[in-house]
Amino acid sequence: GMFIPVGEYDNGRVEFLENAGIVVNNLMTSDTGEYSVEIVAVSSDDYFLLFERSANVVVSDELVTTDGELHIDLEPQAQYDNTTGEFHVILTCGVFSYITQPPFDVTWKTPSNEILSSTSYSEEESVYKLAVPNPVSGGAYTCLIPHTEDHSCAQETKEATLNLDRVDARLTLLEAENTRLQALNQQLVLKDQQLELKDDQLEQQLLSITSQLQNQTNGSGSGAGSAAPLIAFNAKSTIHQHLSNPAHLQFDYVMYNAGNGYDVTTGNFVAPVSGTYVLHFTTRSHDTNHAANVIMYAEGAEVCRAHANPAFHAGSCHAVVHIDEGENAYIVPDANDRYYFAYDTAFVGFLLATD
Repeated sequence: GMFIPVGEYDNGRVEFLENAGIVVNNLMTSDTGEYSVEIVAVSSDDYFLLFERSANVVVSDELVTTDGELHIDLEPQAQYDNTTGEFHVILTCGVFSYITQPPFDVTWKTPSNEILSSTSYSEEESVYKLAVPNPVSGGAYTCLIPHTEDHSCAQETKEATLNLDRVDARLTLLEAENTRLQALNQQLVLKDQQLELKDDQLEQQLLSITSQLQNQTNGSGSGAGSAAPLIAFNAKSTIHQHLSNPAHLQFDYVMYNAGNGYDVTTGNFVAPVSGTYVLHFTTRSHDTNHAANVIMYAEGAEVCRAHANPAFHAGSCHAVVHIDEGENAYIVPDANDRYYFAYDTAFVGFLLATD
């Protein structure tokens, strides 16, 4: 190293600043190196204090990249933008050898000669990045480092060009979207399995309750020893349904229909006897754009609602109601344009007690 006396080094190019700083004017490549400052002070109790700081300074009249050249490349995978909900092809420009972000901006020229700013800078990769706008245009993309007197020793604008193939770029976007949809599908499959398990558990509970109630009814019949009739049903839909109010939902797969109260042709439950009934309905929305909300009616009056918002959400409703013999209970959409997912849409009920 060299101690720099002010006014005696290199024609006065070096000046001191307050608080132990220096200014080196008219930089040359020979000024590259480690600069250190040492401060000796005396504390209030007469102790000597020593402070040292150093910094590496690189002065170059060439582009400060890993090989002295500017490179533009296409990243192999597209990047998802959470703000726009789209994938973008990513171009990189570098690779710079600065410790942090370079003290200049990189701009980009598209095949249509539009000038764009960099989307981001990656300190980990030491490159500027551009998320190519959609739809992708094929052709020559150029990254440029314009020469300015403020922060560049280079005597001319530096640039690099890449010819982007439109078909390859769009295939990259399709592959990225396909990968995302596969991951989303796996999540939906797992959720569907969980819903099916829950549905099976509810069905088992319902059958168990039905059996217990029937046993209680048989043990506490009328004075003549007659037992209340066994009336219970469990029906599912095996097809996706797209309905509008006031169409009735139909459940074509009848798993259980003691007393023949459920009518598969209409989707209605018709009470074989007057009494108190327990009714249950469950469903799930079919896609990400449509809800599967419903209303349950008994004897023409609303008894409960189920809300299943878009994106495969589930909903259910339950009711304990009195239904006279020959009267109906049924399910209808709460509005137009409702979608219902097959197998997760079911209508069940049973007689709790006769009049």
